[in-house]
Amino acid sequence: MHDLARASFKDAIGFGYTHLLVDLPKMRGDENLGEVISKGIYPAITVVPARDLIGWKSEKDLRGMRRLTQIRIRECESAEGDEYEAVTVDRVRVFNAGAQSADPVSGEVKTGPASWELYERMEVERKPGGEKQYEWIQVDGGDLSYSEIPLITWYAGQIGWMQAFPPLEDLAWMNIRHWQSSSDQANILRFARVPQMYALGISQEEADKLSVTGVERILHSTAKDADIGILEHGGHAIDAGRADLQDIENRMETLGLQPFLERVSDSTATGVLAQQGGTMTLIQSWIRACEVAFTEALKLAHTLMGEANAPLDEDLSVDIYSDFSATTAGRTDLSELGLARGRGDISRKVWLHEAQRRSVLDEKWDVDDIAAEAEKEMSAAMSTGGFGGDSFGGGPGGGAGGGPGGASGKAEGDGKEEDGNPPAGGAAKAGGAGGGKPGAGKPAFGRRYGS
Repeated sequence: MHDLARASFKDAIGFGYTHLLVDLPKMRGDENLGEVISKGIYPAITVVPARDLIGWKSEKDLRGMRRLTQIRIRECESAEGDEYEAVTVDRVRVFNAGAQSADPVSGEVKTGPASWELYERMEVERKPGGEKQYEWIQVDGGDLSYSEIPLITWYAGQIGWMQAFPPLEDLAWMNIRHWQSSSDQANILRFARVPQMYALGISQEEADKLSVTGVERILHSTAKDADIGILEHGGHAIDAGRADLQDIENRMETLGLQPFLERVSDSTATGVLAQQGGTMTLIQSWIRACEVAFTEALKLAHTLMGEANAPLDEDLSVDIYSDFSATTAGRTDLSELGLARGRGDISRKVWLHEAQRRSVLDEKWDVDDIAAEAEKEMSAAMSTGGFGGDSFGGGPGGGAGGGPGGASGKAEGDGKEEDGNPPAGGAAKAGGAGGGKPGAGKPAFGRRYGS
């Protein structure tokens, strides 16, 4: 699923939209769960790139809703030819939606089963002295266990029904311009780096001798007004080219960050549930659309398998990481969280969760396990007098949270306390009002964690 989502997202960003096809191997239709498992019959979700959907048809159904009635998907694969030959096989897979009809009495709309056809481009008999002749021949086909075309489309730049624009097209054009300017800059450097010799007021014989020069040769002339020197590029065009490249790169950087900064509203039901009707960045809206598409694809796969073979979980959903605000903010606010942890304003778990959001802590670690291990280490250290307490607060023996029976810990020393850190040489005093003996006056560290 991870690789499918990556490929689908990449295609949507490149072309503005992409498709997911949910397909199922041929079945009789009356298989039980045992047969399905033994034969390994499972639905397959395939990413159909936008450029491989070469044609589609649609119409308004009897309910007034637009529906796909036909799609044509281009396929290409390599097959074995002769002993050392690989042959490219071109195919087109066609899906047709089921025909609809309305009951004349009740008005109930009924839809027949959808169908599929597979065509292959084959070489036919060649005429004498003529070129190869090809025809599209149907090689397979059949009905589906579903009435509609099992295709799900999601957009990153929708402009209409099954129509979209590449959302990063401006960046692509800037990339071409950068390549052109970089090529011009390299070309002018080619000439500017090589000086050109000139000689004035010399005879033709002396000029012929000057045609062969080197670092160990002496250039001289008997002419009174002779002038021999080197022509060098002034460099103004080079500076102008460098400035142009820098301007283009700055513009490209701005365009590349735009999806992370530009905010859009999401008034859909999914958006209201996920964002409480607020706004999200462009890339977050793309991720939401991708999540919805894959959730629908999984539900469709369950439908194709049948309720008896694959019961649908009502809580089925797809979640893709989209909290880029913590990453783009960097580690600046992490130091503020460390200070809040040092004052005891937030718990250890909260601090660890925030560190994990900012990729400071690897996602593979479980925050609850880390917190539990830290408590064990703290308890073991305090039992041997190794720590002067949990300097993040909440642990016995001082720091921000105080010792057992104490109101709060206290930092002592001659120095000045800054940013929530005890001064060098200061001791974290255990106890408080009630006083706690473990580790009193014998801290292992002179600074609080998270400072």
